[in-house]
Amino acid sequence: MGGIYTLEHIARDSQEDHPSIMLIMAAYLRSNSPYNPKAKSHDLREDNKAVVKVLRDRHWQGREQDPMWIELRSVNLLGADLIAANLPWARFHSIYLRGAILSGADLSEASLRMADLSLADLSEADLSRANLEDADLTGANLSGANLNWANLSRADLSRANLEDADLTEANLSGANLGEAILGRATLRAANLSGAIVDRKWALIWTKEDGSLPFNGEPVWVDDDDQEDEVVEEEQED
Repeated sequence: MGGIYTLEHIARDSQEDHPSIMLIMAAYLRSNSPYNPKAKSHDLREDNKAVVKVLRDRHWQGREQDPMWIELRSVNLLGADLIAANLPWARFHSIYLRGAILSGADLSEASLRMADLSLADLSEADLSRANLEDADLTGANLSGANLNWANLSRADLSRANLEDADLTEANLSGANLGEAILGRATLRAANLSGAIVDRKWALIWTKEDGSLPFNGEPVWVDDDDQEDEVVEEEQED
């Protein structure tokens, strides 16, 4: 793994070489940690963990310049430690980040379509304008996350923690918010058309004039309805 650490030091000392080295790191993960749903184990090898650390700790000064795309499409990063990672504009389509730690990470404008982020920690993360269409966020911690203008169309947010999250003008059309924690979440001008939402939140969100803070008509469900669905699924299995 000496080569990995050598490249990390070069990237840290040379902003000119930084982008190309980060692209090499991403290519390494695509080759050595592809996601295979049929694999017996998805545990990360030590060399892949080292590369993840390089990507997490990178210090790039080009945030306001031309975006540098980090391409990790369909990569396995089960439980990866990406705390406070600087990954705006990243291309994480169909990435496997189940149980990953992404608290405080910058994923603004990232593409996370069909990503598996179930049980991931995204607390205080910046996901503004990110594309999370069809993503699996079951049981994820999104407390305090910035989801302004994020696309969460058809995303599964069941049992997710969205307490204090900012979903201003986010697209939640068709999303599953069943059993999600939404206390103090900001939903101003968000689109909840066809989204599945616990009926209890209707009482909390309704204003004095009878209006709701978001756009669109969600599908209101009761806790009992969801419990019945779970029982039916278990019986079918």
